[in-house]
Amino acid sequence: RRSQCKNNLKQIALATHNFHDTFLRFPFGTSDYEVTADLSDPGDLPAATWITGHIEIMPYLEQDAVARRWDKEERYNSTNDTDGDGFTNAMLIQMIVPTFLCPTMTMPSAPLAGNRGPCSYIFSAGTKSTSEFHYGDPEPAFDGAITPRILNPDKSDSPSYQKKTKMRDITDGTTNTFLMGETDFAPAGVPSTTYGSVWA
Repeated sequence: RRSQCKNNLKQIALATHNFHDTFLRFPFGTSDYEVTADLSDPGDLPAATWITGHIEIMPYLEQDAVARRWDKEERYNSTNDTDGDGFTNAMLIQMIVPTFLCPTMTMPSAPLAGNRGPCSYIFSAGTKSTSEFHYGDPEPAFDGAITPRILNPDKSDSPSYQKKTKMRDITDGTTNTFLMGETDFAPAGVPSTTYGSVWA
């Protein structure tokens, strides 16, 4: 079971590198655009649209069918079938993606919000807390390879969040850079629905 988990991490790492080979950057941890340009108001959070690094690398994990059906112009819980393919983001987020799930992970103790599919692996944004990104830190100094991205309402890059990490930016080499870590839904030995990770 642990060997399967190690293999999952290897496949995700290879997919991330293949994504970089195609787009000349690493995937963003999350990418959305602001409802307003005011990031200082915690009550006016962003995320009018939603796509994650997990979704971006899916074509390199033989999950292209899911990636193609994901509508990045809609919220993760959107029930709008804008292209008429019979799938919505709210349906897709419920999927269990085997490569994103470690066999030894403690599963959530109850369904996650929106019945989102759990995930065992989280991309690393570095040493900066991503909560400061979500709650309006004016200039988060993310120093990891997989950083969050946020766009202005017109979909242009917001100056505070436009870091696109390229291989050349990792000056100490990728073998010394923490790309992703494993998480669990029982951080204190008690199964939970508030810790752990989701892929979308």
